[in-house]
Amino acid sequence: THENVKSIPHLPIYCNRYETYRQMSPSHWHDHLEIIYVLEGELQVSGNENTDIFAGDGHILRKDEFYIINSSKIHSTKSDGTVKAFLIQVPYQYLDNYIEDYGHVRFRECFDGEKNTKKYERMRALLKAISRIYSKKDTGYELRLMAKMNEFLYILYTSYSHIEKNVEKESRQISRLKGVLQYVAQSYQEPITLKTAADMASLNQEYFCRMFKKCMG
Repeated sequence: THENVKSIPHLPIYCNRYETYRQMSPSHWHDHLEIIYVLEGELQVSGNENTDIFAGDGHILRKDEFYIINSSKIHSTKSDGTVKAFLIQVPYQYLDNYIEDYGHVRFRECFDGEKNTKKYERMRALLKAISRIYSKKDTGYELRLMAKMNEFLYILYTSYSHIEKNVEKESRQISRLKGVLQYVAQSYQEPITLKTAADMASLNQEYFCRMFKKCMG
């Protein structure tokens, strides 16, 4: 499903420290770039519609590890025990203001091969600092937080990004589903037929089923 991300007053990004116990977040997507940083425990993250997170597939994040979820990427999370994590979501428009052709930019998601490198350690230290600053919320914390955040994004963009030309096609597919998902959310108590959903997306029923499964998992 599509997730609506709420902004925080005085901050151009969304931050949240949270704790969960044996919780499953089903496949969803949003326009924001998402960063998950684990403070305690283990969190299973899936960024692939073909991954069965119920079967234990996906990437395992442990304490002090982070994972990047690109804009409009289908993803889900699952924890088998207690997990404390820090979540950051950066709006599409914020990144588009500073990164040329951002709609085609994709960032590295998993950093297992980068551990013990100076850049990885710096990014991890920045996330730890951002989490601490957000938790304390001292006077003027917004300025300190965004200074750290922008440094993190700078390293991510200059060292761990590439251009992917098929992103536009994937984004168009998800955009065609937005109206259907909004209708479902508003009319969830009413029966919705496959024909109705396919018509709203201007697709035949067979193709709509394939696209829906690919985009929503």
